[in-house]
Amino acid sequence: MGCRVHFSWFAVMVFSHFYIGVSSECSLEKMDILGGHYTLSKGQDKGSTLIYHCPENHYAYPDVARLCQASGKWSPARTTPPKCKVIECPRPMLESGIFTPSQNTYLWNNVTTSECYSGYTLRGSSRRVCQSSGKWSGSTPVCVSSSEDYCPNPGIPAGAARSGNSFGIDDKVTYSCGSRLYMIGSNERTCLENHQWSGAEPKCYFPHTYDTPLEIAKAFGSYISETLNELDDGTKTGRKISLDDQGLLNIFIAMDVSQSIDETDFLSATNAVKLLIKKISSFEVTPKYHIVFFASEVMTVVDIAEPDGSTINVLRQIDEFVEKKNRDLIENQGTDLNLAFKTIGEQINILAIRKNDKWNFEDQKHVIIMFTDGLFNMGGDPKTQVDIIKEKVYMGNQKARDSHLDIYIFAVGDIIFPRNIKDLVTVKPNEQHFFMLGEKTNLNKTFDQIIDSDNLLQLCGVYNQTKDETRYPWAVNIHVTRHDKAQSCLGSLVSGKFILTAAHCFRFDDQADDIKVDIGTSKGLKVEKFTLHEKYNISAKVPIIKEFYDYDVALIELKMEVRYSTDIRSICVPCTEETNRALGKQLHLNCKDQEQLLFSKDFEEVSFVSFIESKETSKYKFEEKTAYALLHDLRDNCIKPATKAKDVNTDDPKEVVTDNFLCTGGYSARQEDIACKGDSGGAVFKEYVYRVIQVALVSWGNKDLCYDTKRPKARGDSRDFHINLFRMIPFLKEHLGSELNFLKE
Repeated sequence: MGCRVHFSWFAVMVFSHFYIGVSSECSLEKMDILGGHYTLSKGQDKGSTLIYHCPENHYAYPDVARLCQASGKWSPARTTPPKCKVIECPRPMLESGIFTPSQNTYLWNNVTTSECYSGYTLRGSSRRVCQSSGKWSGSTPVCVSSSEDYCPNPGIPAGAARSGNSFGIDDKVTYSCGSRLYMIGSNERTCLENHQWSGAEPKCYFPHTYDTPLEIAKAFGSYISETLNELDDGTKTGRKISLDDQGLLNIFIAMDVSQSIDETDFLSATNAVKLLIKKISSFEVTPKYHIVFFASEVMTVVDIAEPDGSTINVLRQIDEFVEKKNRDLIENQGTDLNLAFKTIGEQINILAIRKNDKWNFEDQKHVIIMFTDGLFNMGGDPKTQVDIIKEKVYMGNQKARDSHLDIYIFAVGDIIFPRNIKDLVTVKPNEQHFFMLGEKTNLNKTFDQIIDSDNLLQLCGVYNQTKDETRYPWAVNIHVTRHDKAQSCLGSLVSGKFILTAAHCFRFDDQADDIKVDIGTSKGLKVEKFTLHEKYNISAKVPIIKEFYDYDVALIELKMEVRYSTDIRSICVPCTEETNRALGKQLHLNCKDQEQLLFSKDFEEVSFVSFIESKETSKYKFEEKTAYALLHDLRDNCIKPATKAKDVNTDDPKEVVTDNFLCTGGYSARQEDIACKGDSGGAVFKEYVYRVIQVALVSWGNKDLCYDTKRPKARGDSRDFHINLFRMIPFLKEHLGSELNFLKE
């Protein structure tokens, strides 16, 4: 992301005439900044933005950017050169107490301490540090008297002034920010009957103030998670809302693609939106999406009326729009923010009048997420359309229906107009709906943290892609102790008490006490019993085939159910309701449908893991490997080399590899990985958006290629064969029927 330049209302008029007139170059004489440097968006041509850059913990003063006008002059005009100044934080405020040190200006890394007068108790942070974001660490300190008011003392945020010192029911307090500062939050708050203040605590921002990625992820992510969990739990309705394809959650996303938003910011915001959609799909809800890109006109990318509103289809439509450069088709000589909100409002109105046999409009929730720099030079004040949307959703009773509408705005772009857009968001107690991004804000990383998978412990197949140590929370190490030779295998946690693995990991004389299991940080878990598939018989075809691995599947039952955590949770199993939801298909698929969806192509990319020593830390960790299952018309050719395995004395590959196996391997430009002996029993899985479904388990291979490398690659006649779980459903259903919700035939 580029430097974030924050402008005021006056700059809108500058931009509104920006692309009119005869081109004339702006001189770069005396444009240098003391202590920093500048970059140009379009050289010295009309419409170019000169952006000043300063070292870390500094900002450009008095202007962070200047605009080349058609007259050949830079705006704003300055007679003195700009300079880089140390980041400043708003001056602290404290009633009935004292803060030290007391000074006119507080700079980056300055520390203040607060102390209350006798008879008052400090609430909030006593020690605060001025951070590089232009904000104070911690929370607003407040000195509270022993006699309680109806509402708690709301305090005075740094940089603000407050009028109103009565905190009884219906009493109001109003706030204002000092010079050079603008307010985020509520400038007026009312003491409510529930002993809480209306609106959100105000904050005073300097032009250089921004919200950190952690703050954005914590704030926005918690609100989104709360909304999704509320829908998923069905606590208010007693119904599992997520099971309906119409759903109760409508998500509207609007992205500014005008000329003031450069390509980097556009792509970053687009990727962030895709990431958010993937994260939301981790919940067992299926929201309806309506996505528009806008400048002086609006183009619909994803229509909320689209019959196929699946996550995969929504992501595909976004990708197709970007790949076809449809952004260039939008008339972007100006920006009509009002029209963007009007378009969303029209869709909400359609939802209000459309008949739905399952859900009424009164039940639906609406979330609007907008990415914009705040510049608009046509269409009028967008607040008019925002008010119309609120009127439609609130239905004349905002107090009762406040939770049915959320409007979030993320300020993106090199030049930002926060005063234009900060009042367009919804304002709710203890919530932040407007986010100012900083110069070094990585939007993708921020959105990856927005919905932490730690909130989704009970859902199968969820993992955090950014945390290596918890990436495979279903992966299990299995150790079998014997007098002659120990055995190590892998497995997968399929419920709180059961582990799926390969039958050949056990001998018929092994006992449950001989087996120990490691899952995440839980080591040496004890086993109650293990069960092999009743049709598994490794000696079934001796002497033609010394070791026959058909039905090579087993289940381990633990003595005690494990507690799901960051590093322990289950993988999704085929032919279950849980997998239907993971696929975003709710209850509409049967077992055959799932198989056709997951194995739709002639060759399907699949993954499995090996437990190997890390070169960096010398510790053992799971490492993901990739292979390709050859299916349908390609399968017969894939299994032919099975007859070349050691101790196989038949020319018929189907006698060695039954229909219960998937086949991977062989030489190709894809350079796929091949499994090793220690990988036996491990999950062969497919990722579907942010959920993982186990489709097979590692069984055996016709060649041992692991003797000289820890990550061998498949060769021309090397093959791996994996037990296809879709063929093992009767066994799984028999032993896991009380643990999982298997689909009816």
